[in-house]
Amino acid sequence: MDEAIRDYLRLRYAVQIGERTAEHVKRELGRAWDYKYGEQSQKEIQIVGKQLANGAALPIRINAREVSGALEPVLAE
Repeated sequence: MDEAIRDYLRLRYAVQIGERTAEHVKRELGRAWDYKYGEQSQKEIQIVGKQLANGAALPIRINAREVSGALEPVLAE
């Protein structure tokens, strides 16, 4: 699952994140579901990745919907 998140961010934002950051994203947003209303939470967090083009730090805001989409193929297996 962590690898799926890392791959998504690499393709979508052209950034690289570490294993610890991917784990953090998974824990914070991977199960961000509002059970009271039966819908996905609008929760989002900010992470910092390394730009693939120049190696500079790039802050990114990622939300639960993006993480859910990244994890969907893994969960379907």
